[in-house]
Amino acid sequence: MSSNRINFKEDFCKSCGLCIKHCPFGVLEFSTSFNAFGNHYVKQVDGKDCKGCGRCYIVCPDCAIEVLHD
Repeated sequence: MSSNRINFKEDFCKSCGLCIKHCPFGVLEFSTSFNAFGNHYVKQVDGKDCKGCGRCYIVCPDCAIEVLHD
């Protein structure tokens, strides 16, 4: 069985929230930490697994997300 991971380019994230809004599985949230530009970047929710649908990747206007299929 393959697993999926989300790789975030934290400094590319401008905190628009589109990926969080469009994730049908609720695996994304804003970090409490800041990136180099002072934005709360997106991270994967602890304990929730990515299903690999790629919606977050598609809607991200800044190419800050990649979905990895192991």
